[in-house]
Parts: sequence; C-alpha cells; structure tokens
Amino acid sequence: MRRSPFVIGSAAALLLVAVSGCRIAPKEQLVFEDNSPPPQTASRDWKGETITIHNEGIDDGVNDPSELGGIEVIVSSTATRVSVVAIFAAHADDDKPGNAGLSIADAKKTLGIAETATSFDVTCGHGETHGTARGVGSGCKLLRVTIPAGNAAMPHALVVDGGSGFVRVGRAESTDAPHVKSIVIHSNGVDDVDVRARPVKDATLAIEGRDRVTVALPGDFSAKSVLFSVASADGSEVGSAVVATDFPGMTSGSAYPASAPSADAITELNVHSTGPSAPGVIKIAKF
Repeated sequence: MRRSPFVIGSAAALLLVAVSGCRIAPKEQLVFEDNSPPPQTASRDWKGETITIHNEGIDDGVNDPSELGGIEVIVSSTATRVSVVAIFAAHADDDKPGNAGLSIADAKKTLGIAETATSFDVTCGHGETHGTARGVGSGCKLLRVTIPAGNAAMPHALVVDGGSGFVRVGRAESTDAPHVKSIVIHSNGVDDVDVRARPVKDATLAIEGRDRVTVALPGDFSAKSVLFSVASADGSEVGSAVVATDFPGMTSGSAYPASAPSADAITELNVHSTGPSAPGVIKIAKF
C-alpha cells in the first residue's frame, strides 16, 4: 500500500483549537493507495451495447487534482471486450493505516462490470468509514476502462459519470478514438475533461465538466447544431470562452458549417463547462 502525505484542508480541520492555553495543530493524514487488484473483464464480447462508466471517486477534502485521479477510457483497436482496472485509495491519519485498509477493502467490493442484454455497466463506489478514514475519502482514485474502438457500422453509445478528478476518453498515449453514435459525459471533478471521438452520422455528443473541457474531432466534422455554454457566462460572453480555431466559423447556436452541414453531419454537439469563464475553458480541436 503506497502512501503520500496529505493534510486535511477544510476550515474545521485547519482551525487551531485552544485547550488550556495550548494550541493543537491539525492531524496529518496520508493517502493510502492499493493497486494490487487484477483487471476484470466482461464475460462476453461487446457487440454494440451501451457502455456506462460510473466512478464515485474520492473526496480528499481540499479538491487537489493531483490527489483525485479520475476516469481514463482506453480505446483499443484490438480489444473485443470491456475490461477495467483500478487504483484504490483512502485517506486516514498517518498512524492509522489500518483504517485506510478497511475502507479500501470495502471499496474493492464495489468495483465490477454488470452485464445485461443491452449494456455493460462499469462502477466503482466508496468504502465505509473506519475510524479516521472517511467513507467518501475512499474509492477508485483511478478507474481505467478499456473498450473496443467500434466502427462506423457498430458505433458506441457511451455514458461516463465522474465523481472527482479528470475524465479522459481516447486521449491516453497509444489509444484510438472511439466511433460513437452518442456520448454523454458528466464530470463533477475539479479537473479537465478531455475527449477524442469519431462521431458517425446523426450522432449526439453531450459533454459537461466543472473545469476545462476539450473535445477533439476529425477534420471533416460537421453538425446540424452546435451549442456551447459556460455556467458563469451569459450568451454574449460565451464566445470568448470558446477556442475553435481548428474549425473556422464554428459558433454556438449554429450548424457547422453554418452554410450547409454535410450529408454525414451529426445531430448535435453540446459542450458545457460549469467552471469559471476564461479563454479556452472550452476547446474544440481536430485530429
């Protein structure tokens, strides 16, 4: 079990309490990690079923991206089945590694791939609270899911829900970009959302993150509708928050190209950031 130093950052934890004239410093906590569990693989090949990925993540108390990890979707041209591997973590006082171990053991039991006739559902939840290890501070620090690449005739319907940290789809080194008929990504993490995809005709892409959101698309991308929004910006301010120079003339509220979408255009590209408005908080790039 690997450990890294961590000090609770909440206002309550940082408060120095006076007791009988003495000042008590906050107790140091460590992040205890466990990457020993082997990968899990679905029992059957993927044949176009919906893939849903849900990671509750870990709450480190200070929203430090380096501590939170996230979800990484690896897209493999050779894979035929969905598989998952995780790095588990829990926070506990530096002298209570056993507390962290118990919370991690709970979290390990939540990781799995549920299979139905129409879907593969990958999930990882929190552990329970044990002494100084809070339940919400335990879970999958990194959830790495490998999926087949799909193709134009058999594209993905992909749903990714992140509770903390980053979300990356098709962005890791030596990974492909998935063919998709629909993507729904919701990230509640205080880190970037980074997606690379090949949408097929009439596809829908709905991608939301709490910070910067980057979507990489093929150079011949076309859409019947493009919508960009930033929670902290009104309609007139959204333009300055979006960088789409790879696709000249792409603006929110219009088709792309505005003059005439192509015959293979997707139905909608909808990208939303719930973070503060800033230049490039939404970026649309080509590959």
